[in-house]
Amino acid sequence: VLFDNHAPDAAERLLQQTRQAVQDHLDIWARALPRALPVIVQGDLFILLLNEGETIRAELGCLYRDLHAMIGDMALFMGVASKAEDCGHYHQALNEARQALDVAENLRPASGFCDFSELGVLRLLQAIGERSVIEAFVQQTLGSMIEPRRKQPHSLLETLDALLQENGNALQAARRLNIHRNTINQRIQRIEQHSGQSLDDPLFRMNASVALLVWRMTEAQRQDQA
Repeated sequence: VLFDNHAPDAAERLLQQTRQAVQDHLDIWARALPRALPVIVQGDLFILLLNEGETIRAELGCLYRDLHAMIGDMALFMGVASKAEDCGHYHQALNEARQALDVAENLRPASGFCDFSELGVLRLLQAIGERSVIEAFVQQTLGSMIEPRRKQPHSLLETLDALLQENGNALQAARRLNIHRNTINQRIQRIEQHSGQSLDDPLFRMNASVALLVWRMTEAQRQDQA
């Protein structure tokens, strides 16, 4: 987008200025941390060595929002490795962070970053070179349950997600969604009608769980593009 909207020289100049601004912000942010370590720059990557803490995810979320406000039409992604016990695990941690970064770039989660320790099946999806294959899988699995003419077009997906998270317990799912049990029973009927599948089918539940995982992570991106 940057080079589409600016002359090459101007685009390159803006890119370098923004990179420097991002690095400066990261330097200031990192120095404010306990036992601060310097930001490492490798090409287009900024690498931070962080101390594990209960608030680190929230802090990274705030950092992402601050950086996102600085970069204009450019894109920025963050990948987080699992905990490294000692310096001997540095290369493994860097590899994990790169894998998480790749997933963040492809799926663009609402939080702005992906944590390697939480990727699970997404690590398998990431190995699929063609993103269109993943998109087709999500569309095939969930597309019939999107109701664009309704006031809440994604209510069936949200209901299906709640049902799966509650192991099929409709009453618990209704409580999670704060809706009446009659409403969720009606939605269950619509889910099965639209999908042509039964919620008692373990294969459908597995496919739906994976598709919903991708859908949740990419929903923020779709809203931004709307």
